[in-house]
Amino acid sequence: MTDSAKTGVLLMSYGTPKSQEDIEAFYTDVRRGRPPSREQLDELVQRYQLIGGTSPLTKKTYQQIEAISSRLDSLSPGKYLVVYGTKHSSPKIEEAVQELADAKVSSLIGMVFAPHYSRFSIGEYLERAQKVAAASEIKCRFIKSFALDGKLLDFLTDQIRSELNKHINQIVLLRKSRTFGDSLSSPDKIMILITAHSLPRHLVTNGDPYIDELNSTAAAIAKKLGLGSESEFVELSLLKDKLVEKGDSEPERERFDLLEDIEISWQIAWQSAGKTDQEWLGPDILTVIKDLSEREITDVIICPAGFMADHLEVLYDIDIDGQKLAKNLGVALSRTESVNDNLMVMNSLAEKIHELAADFDSN
Repeated sequence: MTDSAKTGVLLMSYGTPKSQEDIEAFYTDVRRGRPPSREQLDELVQRYQLIGGTSPLTKKTYQQIEAISSRLDSLSPGKYLVVYGTKHSSPKIEEAVQELADAKVSSLIGMVFAPHYSRFSIGEYLERAQKVAAASEIKCRFIKSFALDGKLLDFLTDQIRSELNKHINQIVLLRKSRTFGDSLSSPDKIMILITAHSLPRHLVTNGDPYIDELNSTAAAIAKKLGLGSESEFVELSLLKDKLVEKGDSEPERERFDLLEDIEISWQIAWQSAGKTDQEWLGPDILTVIKDLSEREITDVIICPAGFMADHLEVLYDIDIDGQKLAKNLGVALSRTESVNDNLMVMNSLAEKIHELAADFDSN
């Protein structure tokens, strides 16, 4: 099959500095050409140093691309030419589309590694790709959202279920360590925070679907776990059938019946807001952790559902900044694992691309 007969696949992500020396240029690009102050740059450099010097995002994204490419090739050998472009680092979106243009492809399917669509965020990626593609008469179709992808929801639900069981087991151990006659001051409560990257509030008004997109993911996860509406606490004993894991022994299953006063709930929260004078979507995860602590809710699970791979917003904002606050407040905070290159999810995304390409071909 010649390249001109292939379908281009443009996979996109936010990007990240490849080295410490690239941080200033990256930050300047994020700030739309405005160089950061020395204080701003030093703070960002320190954050990268605290997570190991650079973000693993590029490595994780290439692993995702490899998994998707492999599945596409198994679905239709030789049909797809897969390229990668970023919003703020290298290769840029424009470079990636030009690579497809140079290969003489006539059509492309585009997708950003982010499940929730906003005209401001994902929309900008697509506009940039469309502009370069149009100059070479490449027809484009995009997967704008996969907020309700079944395999993604399964992965996130399984991750939350695993973290819930860890918290429940810790509560059991804590209770066993108490001396006979000790009483609990209040029922134990566990809060699940389902999060995505905050955006300036004025950018997601007037019908932008971003907030609804995250709400739809969160509500679907809550339903799969057997939970109620947002902020509604449900007794653990009512969730046993949803929370037991494969392979649990009968005594492990019975522990749910012994913890009738534990209640579980969920809510939406936002994170990683920029430091600007604008109002950003909230509540922020740090604000929520403080509020929960004041309400004596000291077991918290964060599921960063808006992020598809480990990077600064997960490894620093949650694992370092969030954990520091939680420890100071006596809150037991844990985080679900990121999707990264989970084969179940990557195959599902590849199949979405393949289906859209087939529809493209039929028209």
